[in-house]
Amino acid sequence: MKMKLLALSVLAAAAAIWFFNFRPASAPPLPAAVPASVPAPVQASPKAETVSAESTLTDQKTAAVNAPDTAQAAEARPDVKELLTQMDEVLRGQSHDMTVVLHVKTPRWERDYKIRVWMKGVDYTFARVLEPSKSEGQGFLRIQSRLWQYLPSAERTILIPPSLMLDDFMGSDFSNDDFVKLSYLPRDYDASISAEEKIGGFDCYRLELIPKPDAPVTYGKLVVWLRQNDSAPVRWDFFNEKLIHIRTLEYSDFKTFGSHEIPAVWKMSNHKDKDRSTTVTIQEAVFDQEISDSLFTKSNLEKYP
Repeated sequence: MKMKLLALSVLAAAAAIWFFNFRPASAPPLPAAVPASVPAPVQASPKAETVSAESTLTDQKTAAVNAPDTAQAAEARPDVKELLTQMDEVLRGQSHDMTVVLHVKTPRWERDYKIRVWMKGVDYTFARVLEPSKSEGQGFLRIQSRLWQYLPSAERTILIPPSLMLDDFMGSDFSNDDFVKLSYLPRDYDASISAEEKIGGFDCYRLELIPKPDAPVTYGKLVVWLRQNDSAPVRWDFFNEKLIHIRTLEYSDFKTFGSHEIPAVWKMSNHKDKDRSTTVTIQEAVFDQEISDSLFTKSNLEKYP
């Protein structure tokens, strides 16, 4: 019985081998097995490939026409630090000797101060009040980051600490820092060009300035508009350390003094008190003349008349 079962198994195996290996030559080949996890590739028609290639080429051409050449745009835009340096040279020059009228308007009173101001480089400022008689003789001396005020009525000289540089200058809407130029923008701020706009009829660059760490400045942010043709200022927005917009300075009435074309009228608006404003009007100005270092001394500050 066992022998019969063994014989039958051998016959079944032989039949299976014959079926898979000895098929007629005319029979079509069996299809190759395709793994279930890999789908059979679908060939795109030549027409579809042509359309896709043409579409890609069109997109590339459109992008080339519409997208700005960033390298050329960056190259065409001026260096921000150079703009700030040029602005400082326009207003300050290598040196200057100015006579200005400071008009202060408040809800309770109005007052004019006539002041003569000398500046030399970026480190020296001397200012003397000429009028009115009640304030005549008051003086201010800045040497680098130190500022002194002389009070003739008390025959006393006061060193103004950095914490008071944001205080009002002579009761005006300008700070002590604004008037004596303690901070130097190219050195003390990181700046960037944020836009190109028309202000006061001039094509301007709009600059945003953020103070550098440990810089001796009194503002948390400045926004400055400079004329594109010469970097002369047209407007400044001042923000405190909490980034609240506190004042706006507008420049107008451009006049030529020697080789410098500068705004002769500077109006400061106070956003904390809308009824206050201060206007500086430049009456006379001489630029780039030699000024003796002996002017910028404490002994000279305390000598009046």
